[in-house]
Amino acid sequence: PNRVMRLPGFFHHKIQPHQTTIIHDSGALPYDHDKFIRAFQIKKICNDPLLQRLQKEGFYIGAIDGRHGGHRILCPWRNEHTTGDSGTAYFEAHTNGYLRAAFVCQHAHCAKRGIADFMRFFGDESRPKIYLKGGELTEILDQAERALVEGDKTLYQRDGFLVRMVQRRKVPMGGVKRSKGMLVIQPIEIPFLVERLTQVAHWYSSDARQKKDNPWKRCDCPDKIAKTYISRGEWSLPLLEGVITAPTLRSDGTILDQGGYDQKTGLFFHPSIQFPEFGLKSTKNDAINAVKVFEKLLKGFPFVDEASFSVAISAITSTLIRRSLPTVPLHAFNAPKKGSGKSLLSDVVGMIATGLKPTQMSQPENPAEERKRLLALLMAGDPVICIDNVERPLGSDALCTILTSETWSERLLGVNKNIEVSTNVMFLATGNNTVFRGDLTRRVLKSTIDPACERPEERAFDVNLYHYVPTHRAHLVHAALTILRAYNQAGRPSQGLSPFGSFEEWSGWVRSALVWCGLEDPCKTRHSIEEDDPVGIGLKRILMAWREKFKEPVLARTVLGTADPVLRDAIEEFVGDPQKISSKKLGTRLKKYQNRTEGGLRFVQCGTNQGAVLWTVETLNLSQ
Repeated sequence: PNRVMRLPGFFHHKIQPHQTTIIHDSGALPYDHDKFIRAFQIKKICNDPLLQRLQKEGFYIGAIDGRHGGHRILCPWRNEHTTGDSGTAYFEAHTNGYLRAAFVCQHAHCAKRGIADFMRFFGDESRPKIYLKGGELTEILDQAERALVEGDKTLYQRDGFLVRMVQRRKVPMGGVKRSKGMLVIQPIEIPFLVERLTQVAHWYSSDARQKKDNPWKRCDCPDKIAKTYISRGEWSLPLLEGVITAPTLRSDGTILDQGGYDQKTGLFFHPSIQFPEFGLKSTKNDAINAVKVFEKLLKGFPFVDEASFSVAISAITSTLIRRSLPTVPLHAFNAPKKGSGKSLLSDVVGMIATGLKPTQMSQPENPAEERKRLLALLMAGDPVICIDNVERPLGSDALCTILTSETWSERLLGVNKNIEVSTNVMFLATGNNTVFRGDLTRRVLKSTIDPACERPEERAFDVNLYHYVPTHRAHLVHAALTILRAYNQAGRPSQGLSPFGSFEEWSGWVRSALVWCGLEDPCKTRHSIEEDDPVGIGLKRILMAWREKFKEPVLARTVLGTADPVLRDAIEEFVGDPQKISSKKLGTRLKKYQNRTEGGLRFVQCGTNQGAVLWTVETLNLSQ
């Protein structure tokens, strides 16, 4: 009894009662998943038919320590081995970085043997039999789906499509560049589904030429079955929210660091390297030390202020947990001159989170081209998208919606229907003296670097970040997540920050965690973005000129008739088409920006005159 509940927070009653406290935490987890299974003799439920077959026929040896989903087995071809039968393993699908179940044998005789050979060796008894009988289409489709769910762990559903994950660099359009080796999401086609359905089940069709006692013959899955199954639109396959290649934090702050599909989040973790384990608890001191890791990493970038440095740290941490946040603002890297390092900084963000450079998208020439590119990249689930080398003021209705919504609806190219896609990707932008316009200004954070020299491209960094970051990626990921994890475990204490509409969860976690660690508020960079907004500047100019000329409500056509050169110039700038200015165009622009305050002034409607709207400039008392 004296040893019961001898845990931190409880009283130890041996001799003089005293409260138990933690003196030192090594950070190591003393027991892993498999050790608990063995210690408590928990019988694991096995849903893998091939693994069940291995256990039944005596090929199974035991679980591999520290490799959840990995199993030591006897090699079916061990009689060919010259050095015994060790080093053979079977890995369940979605574990240890494998998309499908995997067979691994270290012996030279089995060097070219894979899971397909392994499955053929054990025959086809584990596969269900499906008989193609007339009038039983629904039952056949249900059987096919059960076979897919149980026999193929590589198919998912996403945004109304059946999909799979593939490593693909090519993008079917111009203006987009993707790194080689990136794992993206792709809708499956009918021939592929036919092949998969044929692999997971035995298909039989009736044949009058067969023997009377067995009128069935083996066949492939018919195209009709695959087409009809896809057209269902609702499936029992798991929902895929995205692919990650580094550990992340779920929305509740728990760690997702086990490879494979995570049912809680719908994310598939495909680790390309070994990441260190997290301790039981991360403290504020741990978080502050983690910030120092990035101060050292980014010391070669001449940030113009502390807020710009905070935006860079925000970009790194936000990208790692982007799939767990509903919305995140666009993070822009700005410099006064090319060669300053802004593209390198965006590459560092991508390489830490994914091991690869971000997918680059050039600034589109028109909204239609932009929507087409964005839809393709969102469907593919590219984790980080960088709008590279922004040369013109960036303002985008589509991007505004994507940044502040969890889904985005757009017409699918070549098909007369709209689809709704997930928007849980990280957006970056780079440019020289980048300007944002319109509603996008309130959705952007800007990190500015200034080398203050004539030839910034000739500067030398202490380390080559394109070599350093991939080599130390595991440590950098651990440090970034420690900042967010420590703040979450501390209860996310309020930092007294001003609200950031549409990005409340990001502000309450990432932004607040950085301020909690002593960094500057990254949102302080928003003020300069809004001040440089050409729409805001033009609106303020016409408001001031209008107020000086007209004290009473007037029609748009009356304003166009003025000879005042200051007001006329302001109207041309505000409408944006000096050659084709009309009262209709001016009225449309006024309606779009009515009640928007600039410099304490705003346009408001004051009734109508013969069906036309009367407009006036209202002065607000901003001190109240």
